Amino acid sequence: MLLDYDTDPVTDSDIHALIKHFGKIFGPVRVNAIPREALLSPMQVKACMAVVNFTSSRLKPTVDEVTVIYTTTWGETYVVPGKESLDKLWFELQESVPRPPCYIFVPESSQRKRIYQAFIDAAEQDFELLNYW
Repeated sequence: MLLDYDTDPVTDSDIHALIKHFGKIFGPVRVNAIPREALLSPMQVKACMAVVNFTSSRLKPTVDEVTVIYTTTWGETYVVPGKESLDKLWFELQESVPRPPCYIFVPESSQRKRIYQAFIDAAEQDFELLNYW
């Protein structure tokens, strides 16, 4: 997340909540513990999280920015910025069996539910809204 002069204030609780969820969804990976079969088979998405409007205005009920983070069965973790990042990931999510868990993190604001709904309408995927606390 790039924080610059135009960024809305990011609070300690925003960062704490994001790190808490990130740690639960994308725990540490020991590469030598990944089964050989997983490394020899085609890569699949294992878990996915979209972070929406982390540094943009919290007053608007629209999706202004999206960063998608996902991990694969090969032990790789990717961070893909931009609203179009889900379009690129859509095929891999469809090919992954069983379907990987997908989550969305929206910082605390009065528009949180509306931002979540706008994201779901545009994403065409099922994403579970993570609790803020």
